[in-house]
Amino acid sequence: MMQVLAPGDAAGTPLAGEIHGIVDQMSALKALAQVFAVVDEARQAGRIPEDRGKHAMLMLMVLREHILSIPDPRGAERLFRQDLHDAVDSLRGYGRVD
Repeated sequence: MMQVLAPGDAAGTPLAGEIHGIVDQMSALKALAQVFAVVDEARQAGRIPEDRGKHAMLMLMVLREHILSIPDPRGAERLFRQDLHDAVDSLRGYGRVD
């Protein structure tokens, strides 16, 4: 399964298949929430290092924003948006997310 999810060519470009029409937006959001719960539980239990857990959660935030934009958190809009911009810039190769 990892071979299917991982980039498909030497440049790191994911290969795309045809659209199957199986997963709708709500199903994707629910799946994302379940992955978040697994990562958060592992992080809190110490099964993964704190920084790796936070990195995984940041990547989940990027996915969530793509599926359905995240409402701005009250009082932390600028920090939230900056974190999101920094993560996406790193993924695009403008920097590095650790």
